[in-house]
Parts: sequence; C-alpha cells; structure tokens
Amino acid sequence: MRTQPIHHHRRARLAGLALVAAGATVAATAAIALGGGASQGAGTGRLELDCPPMAKSRCSSGVSPDTTGHAVATSSVDPAPLVTWTDTVAQSPSCPTERFDEVIVRRWRAVDDAGNAAECDQAIHVVKDELLLDIKPTSCPNPLRVGSQGEGASVSMALVGRPGQPVADIVPGSIELWREHCVAGPLAPLSVGLEDVVAPHAPTQRCECGTAGPDGVVDLRLSFSRQQMIDALLLAAIPNGSLVPLVVTGTLANGCRFRAGDCVLIRN
Repeated sequence: MRTQPIHHHRRARLAGLALVAAGATVAATAAIALGGGASQGAGTGRLELDCPPMAKSRCSSGVSPDTTGHAVATSSVDPAPLVTWTDTVAQSPSCPTERFDEVIVRRWRAVDDAGNAAECDQAIHVVKDELLLDIKPTSCPNPLRVGSQGEGASVSMALVGRPGQPVADIVPGSIELWREHCVAGPLAPLSVGLEDVVAPHAPTQRCECGTAGPDGVVDLRLSFSRQQMIDALLLAAIPNGSLVPLVVTGTLANGCRFRAGDCVLIRN
C-alpha cells in the first residue's frame, strides 16, 4: 500500500504540529467507501478502505499519521493501492481557557490500478498543552483580599518549569489571565521573567496547592496588578471564603496554545 499526504490544511500552523483533543465526542467514520461500503469506479475488482479510529493528541505531539494512525486499503486487483489524505479544521472553540483546542477531520482516499476509489473520515481531537500554574508561589492556600487597600499592589504567579517542558518556550506577549470558562478576563501581566521560584507539585484534587520553594529548574514568573485582577476578573462580588479557579493561557514558540490553572481564596 502506497501512502501519500495531500496537506490541504485550512490553517497552516497545523502542519507538523502534535494535536488531539480530550473530551470531544466526534467519532471517526470507519471503512466508508464512495459506493457505500465498497469501491466505486470504472475498474473491476473490489477496493476497501479501513480508517484508523478517532485519535487524541496534544498539540506538541503532532498529527502525522505516524502519531494518529494510518488508513489501510485492500484491493483485489492491486497489491499496493495509493492512499492519500487531506485535513480540514472542523471545529475550534472560542474560549481560550478550555482544554479542547480543535477537531481535525482527515479525509482518507484510496485508489487502485483498476480505477476503483474509496474514502473514509477520521476525527483527530486536539488539546492544548497543559502547564502548571502556581499562584503566590510557596503560599498555600492562595488568599486574595478583594476589599483591602493595604495588601500588596501586585500578585505573583509562576508557570512552573519541569524537565522536558522549558518555560522559556512561552511567548511572553501571548500570556493572559482569565476566570475559568472565560467567565471574566483577560488580563495581561505587568511583568514576565525567568526565575527559579518553586518546585512542581502533583495535585490530586482541584485547587490543591504546594509550598515547596526553588528546585533548580527555571520557572516563568508573572506579576499581575492586584486591583486590575479584582476588576477584570470580577472578583469583588464573590463571597468570602470562595475558591475561584483562574487560568493562564498563551502560546508556545512552536505555535501551540497552552493553558495552566490554579485557584485563589477570596478574602474580604
């Protein structure tokens, strides 16, 4: 079987990137031929095309068939039918804080030497890269006073560096802070800088935080205006003692989008 790509991407950034979306439910259509289950064309014989199942991948992993699966063509008259594919972005959510990024529909097509042709569709779900965010590094919980003028003018956060995930790849001008599900925001940071400020922790439940300090791996430290946070994220109206999930979004140097989440504890 010969395999040949035809890259007709609607968005050039998809080519060569690692993608796939979590939680989406679009199913791949497997083994659908133009004639309704078999081959169609001027030739003789029979051609069948089996699509790979729905694929899931994060952006940085790429969407090549080596990652997401190859279609398999079987012909009764040709031992190596030509298999090609084209990609179309079928769905892309408007809220940057959501983990789901987009759905690619890959149309596979097979043609054999007798002129028989068959097609099938594969759905590829792409998710954003997931980074670690630590609001108020080394503090747990992360209190944010919304009714006091005496607290510090800025709030420190860190996008936590980990081996194999260098935060230096983040595009500083792309960083924005939101309430979860884009309830409010965005807000740009006052400053961004590389600094080792905190060790990563592996939360086992929502809004869990850690207190470990520097670990020898550089982080990306962010500073936000406290009052701008309160205003832009509509935090003043939230009841005292509430845990509020916040999300930092942005873009990596490879063009992939990322998200990172943590919580603040509202104090009046």
